Order: sequence, then C-alpha cells, then structure tokens
Amino acid sequence: MTRKKLMCRISPLKSIRTTAVVLTFLSILMILIETCNDEVINLSVAQNQKVGCTIFSIYIGDTVYFGNNEDGTLPFEQMFISFVPPQKVPKSFITPDQRGYIDIYGSVFVGFIYNDVHYVEGGMNDQGLCFDVTHIPMESVEGPADGKAWNHPLGSSWNLLWVCSTVEDVIEWYQTHDLLGNWNAQNHFCDARGDAVVVVPSNGKLHFVGTGEDFYLITTNFNRANVRSYLYDYPCWRYDTASEMLEKIKDEENLTVKTCRDVLDATEIERGLFKDFCTLYSTIYDPVNTEIYLYFRNDFEAAVMFDLEEEYAKVDPTGADYSLQYLLAHKTYLMQEFFPEEDVMYGALVIILGLFGFGVVGLILFLRKHDKK
Repeated sequence: MTRKKLMCRISPLKSIRTTAVVLTFLSILMILIETCNDEVINLSVAQNQKVGCTIFSIYIGDTVYFGNNEDGTLPFEQMFISFVPPQKVPKSFITPDQRGYIDIYGSVFVGFIYNDVHYVEGGMNDQGLCFDVTHIPMESVEGPADGKAWNHPLGSSWNLLWVCSTVEDVIEWYQTHDLLGNWNAQNHFCDARGDAVVVVPSNGKLHFVGTGEDFYLITTNFNRANVRSYLYDYPCWRYDTASEMLEKIKDEENLTVKTCRDVLDATEIERGLFKDFCTLYSTIYDPVNTEIYLYFRNDFEAAVMFDLEEEYAKVDPTGADYSLQYLLAHKTYLMQEFFPEEDVMYGALVIILGLFGFGVVGLILFLRKHDKK
C-alpha cells in the first residue's frame, strides 16, 4: 500500500491576514493594559497597592550606608521629598494632655502623595538615624499595659526621628509606648554608629531583629521574625541578591555610594509595557555625614545629592503646609523637579504599535480586494 503525504497549504494572503489579526489583538490588549491601571489605595498605608521594596544597612569601620528601593504602582509624579529643620512643636501634638513645647530633630522624608495626604515611607534625621518600611502580611500586636500614648495621626515610624537619635533609643521607645494594634509593615532603622534593627510584629508581640554577627541587615517582604509569613515569593530573589553582593564588600575602602547603588540597581524592578509595578525611586543615606542620594524612575546613572544642613537653610521657619500633616515648618518638592523627563514613553509606544496593527489590517483588506479583481 502506498502512503501519500498530506500537505496543508496556506495561501500567502490568508497567512498575512492571520498575522494581522493576531497583531491587532495584541495591540488592543496592550492599550487596555496600559490605560487600565487604577489601583485602589487604602489610606492607612497603601495596603492594597502592590508594593515590594528592598532595604539594607551596612557598616564597616566608620563608614555607614542605608539604602532603599521603593517599589509600587503609583505614578512617578506623586513621589516627594521633604526637609523639616529642627524646631519646637507643642507637646500636645505628640503626647495627649501635655502642655508646653518639645524640641525635635530635623529630618528629610521621602514618600508619596495621595488625595493631598503625604505618606512618609522613609527618611533620616540630622543625628544620622535612618528608617524605611516594607509591607508584610497583617499582624495584631499588643502594646505594654502601662505604655505612654503617642498622638500623631499618621502613626509612629517616621516621627520617631523627631525624638530618637540611635537604634537603642528606637528600641526603648517601642518598648515603652502604647501605639500598637494591627501592623502590616516592618520598620528598618539604622544609626550613624552602624547599629541596625528591624522592628517587626509576630505572634502578637513586637520583635527586634538585629545584624547578629553580620555587618549588614536586609529587609524585603517576608517577616524577619517569621519567614513563613511573606508577601510575594519566599525565598526572595531580591533578598538573596542583596545578601550575595553585600557579603563581597570586605573592607571600608570598597564600601562606597557606588557599591550601594549597584545593590539597588541589581534588586530594582523595571516598569514595562505590560506592568506598572516598578521601582519608583531609590535612596542611599549617609548617616555619618547626613547626606542623601536620590535616584528616580529606575535610573541609577543620575543622582541628586542633598545635604541636610544646606536644605534646612532654604526653609521658611514661619511656614507650615497643613496638607503635609506635619504642622511643621518644612519645604517639600516633587522628585520629578530634580530629574529630566523620561526618554521612553511607554504609552506612546503602545499607541504606535496599535496603529501599526491597524495599518497591517488595512493593508490586508486592500490586498484582498485587489486579489479579487
């Protein structure tokens, strides 16, 4: 019996038409994805926003650095940096039922704006105490029965910088104040001496995770006191990457802003055509010299350096912006003011691809009509 080969021939026109349909479908899908990224934000701490973030602190000898990638889905235009010089504030502002005034340390804060509220995600004071936060699954925590009250409406992690100068101060503060309840974040602190701690809830209590025998400390989105509690993946590739790179820094000469920048660059998340979740900004704090290096829009080639003392001099001591909810004299900037516009416009690129797909369809229809003649 002779076997015959069966061959399916597809006409060139039909093949091109099929390709055009596929291209058009993908183009429309890309446009929909690019234009439908309205995230629902929980006004407490943006719990419903998809957030990542990588934090590390490292010290060798007298050199200390604190780095952070702020990952999320908010527009770049909502990122801010604010400078608050040392000043007096009413005691009643932070401690109920007290009179008089209290002197607070000056600070730099970074974060995002939503509905005219400025949410602080990280910062450093003029004593060299730094902090930033990463999100983890919600935990319920009980505070000390005789704990002191803390009255500020936006929580505690960032305004600890008003009254604390070292990690020791931070730990004592958390152990003596009653501000606890539901936590969905862990707070990473570092001071000018290189001491570092992650304040993290687990099993109804606060835990203080330090560097141990290491010279660095890293925080991503798994609970440092309970690795079984995590957002996204565990093991965490960002944690593993940062750990591997920091471990290779063996001497003070090689601990520089550049090596810290390389760690942030290696753990960043880039924004693409099909996703808005990315690294919005990055910071490197030098707590010894009270300087901050700011990176923006995934660009680690361009940085803006701020010196706290120089920035304090630019603040009007009588000015207070109530929308910032500091009720303090300060000066706030949008981060985009310090950086040029993006070279790559993903939205425009998607539209161009969509028009290309429609153009191909038009060409196919023309060829089909011409083929029938």
